[in-house]
Parts: sequence; C-alpha cells; structure tokens
Amino acid sequence: MKMIPNRLKTRIVDIAAESHIGTVRKTNQDRFFLRAFADGTVFTAIVDGLGGVPAGDIAADLVVQALSRLDALCAGEEERLLANLAIRLDRVVEAAREGDPLMGGMGTTLILVWIKNGRAFWVHVGDSRLYLLRNRRLHQITRDQTLARFLLAEGEITPDQAKAHYSRQVMNQHLGCGYCEPETDGFTLTEGDLLLLSTDGLHQSVPKGQLERLLNGHTSTEDTVRALVKAALDAGGRDNITGVIVKMKSPAHPATHSGRQGLDDKKR
Repeated sequence: MKMIPNRLKTRIVDIAAESHIGTVRKTNQDRFFLRAFADGTVFTAIVDGLGGVPAGDIAADLVVQALSRLDALCAGEEERLLANLAIRLDRVVEAAREGDPLMGGMGTTLILVWIKNGRAFWVHVGDSRLYLLRNRRLHQITRDQTLARFLLAEGEITPDQAKAHYSRQVMNQHLGCGYCEPETDGFTLTEGDLLLLSTDGLHQSVPKGQLERLLNGHTSTEDTVRALVKAALDAGGRDNITGVIVKMKSPAHPATHSGRQGLDDKKR
C-alpha cells in the first residue's frame, strides 16, 4: 500500500499519528489515515484488523483504500452519511471474507472523525476509542461495542464485574460481521481541544488517568503520541499499538451555527 503520512498540519488542526507492532505480535494489523480537503475540512481514522494473518491486514487495508476515495459530506447529513459509510465498509469486508476460505474471522474496528465547520462528527464500530481532552480533563466519547457492554445493559453482570470479565475482550460489532450497527454523533470543538483516537493495544494498556497525564504533559502532538505509545510498550506491548492526536488550533466556526454545542452528544 501507499505510505500514509503520520503528520498533518492545517490552519485549523495539528495531527500526529504513531503505530507500533508491539512486543508480541508478528505483524501490525493497525492502520491510520489522515486527510485534509481544500475547504479546510479534515478527517482522520484508525482501524484495527481482526482475524489473524493475513486476514486482519487485508481487512484493514480494504478500509483504508476505501477511505482514500472518500469525498466531501453534505452539510447537515454528516452523521447519517458516516453511518452509511460504515455499513458499506462492513459489506466490503464481509464480501472479501466470504470469497476466500482462508479469511475466516476477518474484520476490523473503525473510528473515523470528520472535522468540519467547528464540529467533530464521528462514527464508531468495534472497540477502538475516541477521547476528548478539554480543560485538562479526559472524556471517553465512544463506548466499546463488546459483549460486556451488552451483558451490563441486560443486568447480567455488574459494573465492577465488567472491569475484569472475559466478555470485555469479545466484540459483538466490527466491520465484516455482516450486521454492522455503527454508532455516530457529533460535538462542537473549541480551541485547544485534543482528540485521541486509539486502538485497544493503547487504551487497554494505559489506564485513563495515565492517558490524561500524558496528554496534558506535552505541547507537541508528535511528542504526545510517542509518549502514549511508549507507555503502552512499557506496560508490556502485548498488542499492536496505534494512536492519533488531533489538536485544535482554530475550530473555524461558521458565522451562524445552529448545531448542538459542546459535549452534548451523549453523557459518558
């Protein structure tokens, strides 16, 4: 595949990405993607391939190739269009799996953030995560689509049990599963906001409190993302590790804006 740049700077954002194979895995099935459009719109994504070698690599590459062809989203329809995009990608990966008996279990997670007119629109499938650091406090925006989340909602396990329950490692949604139900929403951005996109090799290795300290401890996006990856490696690095940091320099709010404000998408 064509090499994806790991830095992107515009007048609105400063983005740095870092990916590491870890200390145990033989291949890196994580991918990231960064892109800016002429009108100032920016989007970034991470995917975490599933299904072993070569299935996870192929699933991740299929998604990145599709993202490289993505065009602008119609104003006012961003969330619907992002959800539809995830459903289409689900079918693409599913078709590739069904066409090759060696691709059993093939799939991938997806976190995609589309930054436009001072707002961040996101779509999420699987257990990769989107966080927002605002006023030095870290907020988890997405919720893992795992069996533990389902069991918790059904009252089968308690919140304390969920922290160590085997089901927190079992996804019930991913691209390629054939019944993808993406979650999507949006929120208003302010200058100085930091977005973190991470695969589970990062956030499962580095506790939220440590993530918050590291995100607050560096001024450079490059230094920040490298510090996060190093922390995951220091914790054992048992999975592929990928993070993308987006720093808002100037959200460029439109003159009139009728969208929802702040962290109003969901109470996490």
